[in-house]
Amino acid sequence: MKYTHLKNLIHADLVEYKEVEGMKLILRFRIHRDSNEQNYSELIDVKGGSLIDQDDERFPLIEIEFDSYIGFSIRNESYTLKDEYEEFEGKIFRTFKRSRYLDYIKLATFASDEHPGPYKHYGVAGLNHIVDIISSDVPYIRI
Repeated sequence: MKYTHLKNLIHADLVEYKEVEGMKLILRFRIHRDSNEQNYSELIDVKGGSLIDQDDERFPLIEIEFDSYIGFSIRNESYTLKDEYEEFEGKIFRTFKRSRYLDYIKLATFASDEHPGPYKHYGVAGLNHIVDIISSDVPYIRI
């Protein structure tokens, strides 16, 4: 499943994140089924069923795994502003074409198209947290 399959989902909460050996990043989000019923059903159809244990069927989990990352950030949603400068596709699960965080990574790191390779800004504008990930890896999605 591709990250873009998540682009129509709304109302999700960050449940946990962990960094495991080798700079792998795993994020879990709980979606609000009531506001995502049709989109969630479409995801299950695309995926062919759920791969992770769901602890509450009213609020199913989505797991996003990056094999590696250049940078990631978690901000309190209460302190963020809408920024017309940013360009992205998706509602809360976003892929950015232009962002302040992407600009920051370009200035603050030596990451480039040569090393580690072309990279993207993936973002999640959750109900309580804003999560930004810059990675040259395509994320793996589990539902």
